[in-house]
Order: sequence, then C-alpha cells, then structure tokens
Amino acid sequence: MRTSGPFTIYKMCTSWHYLGYVYLYSFICYVDGFYTSPSQDIVCGELLRAGQGNIESPLFPDPYPADLDCKWTITARPGYRISVTSEYFSLESQTNCLYDYITIADGEDGEFGRARYCGDQDVDFLSQHNVITVDFRTDHSASYPGFRLLYEAVAPQSKKSAGCNRTVQSEGVISSPDYPFTYPANVTCFYHVQAPVHQLIVLEFVEFQVETSPCDFDRLEIYNGINTDVENLLGIFCGSDLPVSLQSETSSLILKFVSDKTVEKKGFNATVHFIDDIENTSTTEVSSSTPPPIQTTKTPLRQSTTSGLLVSTRENQVSFIGECNVTVAAAISNISSPSYPNLYPLNTVCITRLASQTVSSFLIKFFNFNIEEGDNCTYDSLCIYARADSDHSEPVLLRCLCGPHLENPIFTWEGQGLDLVFRSDSSVSSEGYWAQVFISPVKKESTCPAECENGGTCTEILLVDGSIDWMCMCPELYTGTLCQTQVKVTCSNVLCENGGTCQEDENDAHCLCPSGFTGRYCEEMGEVTEGGTLYFTKIAGNMSLSPGSNVILECAVNDPTAHVMWLLHDRILTKADWSRGIEVHPGGVVVIPEVRDEHSGRYTCMAITSGDLLERSMWVTLKEPCSLFGDGHKWV
Repeated sequence: MRTSGPFTIYKMCTSWHYLGYVYLYSFICYVDGFYTSPSQDIVCGELLRAGQGNIESPLFPDPYPADLDCKWTITARPGYRISVTSEYFSLESQTNCLYDYITIADGEDGEFGRARYCGDQDVDFLSQHNVITVDFRTDHSASYPGFRLLYEAVAPQSKKSAGCNRTVQSEGVISSPDYPFTYPANVTCFYHVQAPVHQLIVLEFVEFQVETSPCDFDRLEIYNGINTDVENLLGIFCGSDLPVSLQSETSSLILKFVSDKTVEKKGFNATVHFIDDIENTSTTEVSSSTPPPIQTTKTPLRQSTTSGLLVSTRENQVSFIGECNVTVAAAISNISSPSYPNLYPLNTVCITRLASQTVSSFLIKFFNFNIEEGDNCTYDSLCIYARADSDHSEPVLLRCLCGPHLENPIFTWEGQGLDLVFRSDSSVSSEGYWAQVFISPVKKESTCPAECENGGTCTEILLVDGSIDWMCMCPELYTGTLCQTQVKVTCSNVLCENGGTCQEDENDAHCLCPSGFTGRYCEEMGEVTEGGTLYFTKIAGNMSLSPGSNVILECAVNDPTAHVMWLLHDRILTKADWSRGIEVHPGGVVVIPEVRDEHSGRYTCMAITSGDLLERSMWVTLKEPCSLFGDGHKWV
C-alpha cells in the first residue's frame, strides 16, 4: 500500500503460517481512515547465497507490519566471511532494542556471537563464519520505514599490502595500494602530488572500484593545496562510476585513500598531468558545462557556497544538497533549505526535484524542521507535489509543511518523481529543514523463495482462495520445494521397451537397450552403421542439465576386446580435453565435473573390433535455471 503521506498501521497479522523456509503473513491495514488489504501474502525471510545482494523489511520503504518474525539465512563459500551493511535503517528505538529490532547471528547457531540493532543505528557487521542468520522482529505497535541491508561475501586475505604514503613530483600513474589486486583493509594512505611552480595538476581516472553506498566506509578524498582542511576538499569519491577529470587550483594536491575492515575492491588507477597556469586563477568548478539541475550520473564536484559539500549524485552514493533548483536522482541524498543550518534567505523560491527513470518508492525523513508558521502555511512553507504524468498535466499538491516541528517526520510516495517547493516571504526567517531522501525502484513481487534446482522451473499458480503463489515445477525424478531431492527409482516402476533390460544402481534404474535403440526406456530408434554380433550393454541417454552440474557418460558393449571411444561433434575425445573440463577415462567413461555451454551438443559412443563397428549418439543440452534474484544470489 502506498499513500500520499506518512501513515500508521493500527492492526496487523490476522494470520500467518511457516513453510519451513519462509514465513507468509496475511494482514489487514488501517491507513488514513481506510482498511486495505494487499493482493498477496508477504514473503518474509529467505535462504540466500552470498554473493552480493540485499534484503528489505516487508513493505519497505513503507512502514513494516506488526508482530513479525522474519529470518534470512545467508551462506557463503567455506572460508569466506559475510559483510552486512545498512543502505537504509529506521526501526522503533529503545535503549535495549526490546521493541522492533534485527539480530544477526554469526554461525549456524550463533556460536560466533550475535549483534542487535534498532532505531537509526548504522549496521556494519562482518562475520567470522560463512553462515549468518538475520532475524527481524516487531511488536504490536509503532511501525517505521524499516531497512535495506546489503550483504556480500568477503574472500580471505592472503597477501601483504604495499606501502602507500608517497610524494609524486612527475607526470605518470598513481593508484591505490596493491592495484590491480584488491586493496587491503584498514588502511589510510596519503599521496602528495606536487607540480612545478606556475603549473597545475590534472587528474584523470582510468579505473575506479571502491566500496560504495555510502562513502563512509571506503573512499578517496581529494584536497587542493598541501593540507586536508575541509575548506580545501574538492570531493569524496566511492562506488564504481568513473569520476570526472579534476584540475587543481594550486600546484599541489593531496589524495587521501581510506578503507575500513570489510569489503575490499580493486581500487583506483589515475594518470597525473601538469599544465601551465596561464591565467593564474582559481576555480572550484571542474566543469562549467553542466549547470543545475543535476541530472547526469557524472555531475562535476565542486565546493558549495553553503556550509556543506555538494558531492556527486551518482547512484548508491550519499549527496548533500542545499542549493536552489536542483534535481536529485541518487539512491540516498541529504537535502536542506538554502543556507542551512543558517537562517534561510527571504523572498526565496527553491525547487528540489526528486526524479527516477522508473516508478519508484520515495521516502523523505526529516531530521530537523523549523519554518515560519502561518494559517494554511501562507507565510513560509515547504510544499510537496507529485510529478505530472505528462508535460500537459499539472503537478498534484500532496502536502504543505510549516511550523517549528513535524508531528510525523516521515513521508512516502510511489511514482516517478516529486517536487519540493520551498517558499519564504519578506519577513521572519528560521533555521529551515534538512532531510534524508531514499529513492528505491519498485520491484516486482518476489517469486519462488530461492533458485529452483536440477532444472526446475519457477511457475505462478492460483490458489483456491484466489491468491497468487509461486512454486518450483520439478523435472522427472526430482521433488521437493526447490526440486532438491532426487526420487529413488527402481525397476518395479520402469518399463523398458523394444527388448531393453532394466538395471538398478544406487540412485536410479535405467534400461540397457539392444542394438538399434536408445532413450531412457529404449523408446527411440538409434543409428547402427555396421556390425552384427556387437551391441551396447550400457549407453547414456539424452540429458538436459543445469549449468554447473556433474555428469558421467558411460558406454559399454558385449565384447570386452572392443575399443570404446567418445566423440563430441564427431571429434574424438582424448586426455588432451582435460584442459577443457572433460575427463576421459578408460573403458568408455567420460566425466564432466562442471558442465558449461561449450560442453553441450552431440556425443557419440563408438565401439570397434576387428570385424565390427558400432556407434550411437546422444545429446547433452543445458537448461537455464529459474532466475529470481539476479546476481546477488550467485557464487562469485
């Protein structure tokens, strides 16, 4: 449910049930005087693989339901650790986190410790084990926007870091420590770039990969001059977008690179050039070709005329914006009235435009608010308008705010944009406001709780009560919620055709087909080029496999003296194919430990004796698994 303003959920959780891996909640909401009910149950909790990805509280960024108990279990590769950080976090606050909170348990049973978070705390957690459980619990009252947590598998560090504090006095290349490998954790490096007298420095980035969202974790700070005073700061960089070229105002630059204890990336690589200071003038604009509003992902960095710094508004990077007439498209931004925290100017109209290319959830959380109060906010005001759907439509007024404080400091809206219009008259100036903006594209409802295994297909189904659910439709011989269990097959339920003989092994029963027939049940005609007395006693049938599966191809004939070989696309497989991931063993056995695209195609088993030749073909095809969560749930 999305509304035109903050709302409170008064009654929740009319029913719930547990499916072994996920909680499903049915509920009724009381919103602004109306009872509403969503069309689907809430999927709450998942089994995840790290990878990279994120988890969100139910209904995020709208207030979460009451009486929840959601569990996410995240598993990384053995030896890896898991980093969890908060992109956005706002729960009910209590000194001991007894009301609404998340608990992160380190280890399968929390044997390596537990951490609890609530309120507006920043989550910055690094596990010792490769398995963690995130448990989100809420009480019966006081719902808040919730959270979006980012998780990532952290590889064990094996190398020592190179030195990083140095002075650069000639043109060349400058890079983060250990580049092009990942930079080390917990380092602070200073680079002093010194050009000759009457020359300036141009810094051009060739590659940039630094932990992102926000720049409080790992970052590159760049300063004019020979010290790191805040008034000399040109910009703070993080993320994966390539920064624009920077030109110094003097003959010196200071680069300060900082990394925290978690999540190391490749770092940065930049070239240093010296140019003549012909005009001997200073500029704080890297480029004057991009005036407000800020709409591109490569906005120049500049020193602001306000007390803060205007930092690049790239996606997943924190911004501070306190100017008139700007466009904000970053995932997280801090916005304020002009001149904040000083008194805002008189007779001013400023428009802050929140924009997204797709339908998104917009959340505005005010941390400070003090605007001159008047009847119907007729003096000074901050009015919020919904962006019109077309150029010919008028914006829709949602709310006008004024006064010394806000009763509810959180505002949510779903659409493609909002306009925040600040107006002041000719008298009485106040402190103004500052707020955090969170823009999150609306995602489709989640489908299956995790990736279907063994070639299963994620399928939408209609329940008897009219609601929609999702389930994995399993291929033959597999069952379970995720098609993870292989069905035990015996010869009692296998009927071989065309004179085939059933044979059982540890997990399966299959048909041994006579010459001229193939298929799982000997139901298909096979190709026999020559031979009379020679026939197959064991031959693999057609296979449809998921990428990464293990497969064994076996072929045998009734004559033990026959030479048996496998061909792929009519080329004989030998031990030289081990380098391609195909293991050729004696006795007509081929093993492919991890099937890839290059391994698909027609395989032919050929048996040769002094008087006979027999061959039969089968096909290996790859079937893409149900893709539900994107790269965030694949091993990296």
